[in-house]
Amino acid sequence: MLAAWGATCGRCKPGLTYSKTVILASVDVAGMLPLALGWLVVVRSPKPALRGTLVELSRPLTILTRSDTGAVEGAQVVALDDGFMSAAHATIRRPAQLSPTAAFTIEDRRSPGPSANGTFVNSRKLGSGETARLGDGDMVRLGATELKFKSLFLPAAVPTT
Repeated sequence: MLAAWGATCGRCKPGLTYSKTVILASVDVAGMLPLALGWLVVVRSPKPALRGTLVELSRPLTILTRSDTGAVEGAQVVALDDGFMSAAHATIRRPAQLSPTAAFTIEDRRSPGPSANGTFVNSRKLGSGETARLGDGDMVRLGATELKFKSLFLPAAVPTT
């Protein structure tokens, strides 16, 4: 049924996690290393003004949290005005290796315990201690906020001879 709608379940997703690979001319990217880019787009929120907000996942570690929590050393903290979210509700990690099959990952809060309302990826609640790979277009729900994950992989420049 899902295939007829142009979607797949989490078990049927293809192995590639990035929707697009962009090839640029070598003069444009001379010396450029591979690059993985990721964003979250707020699709639904208790605060209508947040809808459409773009969150760039620019650091190795991003913590999604409610708006009344403080900074975390070494991490990007994204505070969303949602009373149904927990402090440090979920963590997103950039891929450690840069390849088209590497993926951004998300997990629910571990300490001091799981988040009160859970972390969902494509309507599936993550289990305690579970880490889920994010693919382009995945929907993430934290509290009453829904976010769409978008990603792009740029391969390393190949020298021409």
